[in-house]
Amino acid sequence: MRNKRLPGNAYETALTGGYGEQALAIYLGVEWGFRPYDITANDVAGYEVRATYHAKGRLLTHADDKNGLYVLAIVNRDDYTVNLMGWSNLKRCNTPGRWATDLPVPCYAMPQADLWPMEMLPATVLYQSAINN
Repeated sequence: MRNKRLPGNAYETALTGGYGEQALAIYLGVEWGFRPYDITANDVAGYEVRATYHAKGRLLTHADDKNGLYVLAIVNRDDYTVNLMGWSNLKRCNTPGRWATDLPVPCYAMPQADLWPMEMLPATVLYQSAINN
């Protein structure tokens, strides 16, 4: 979990990401615990999570993100429920047509309508290991 690209409240950013990661762990049925950002680690069981409070939020990725499967989590500020909106791989996210300059820091932005459903999320090696132990 991280967002070093945006200035502002680091605590709020970490909390939002943590909610998204915890929701994915619950969905997958794997253990999760908050830990400091580690560039070499995946967020949850081999998956990357991007979380936002914006109901119409997009899956944001960057050119220097690690290759992997990215899940979009929308956190409701009123009751802190989290909806996992879908997922995509980095190659599909980072295409020229998805480059968004309307954000505080330009990046790739995949609309929710273009995400694959959570039911189609493939198992990663780390996830397979977690559920088999």
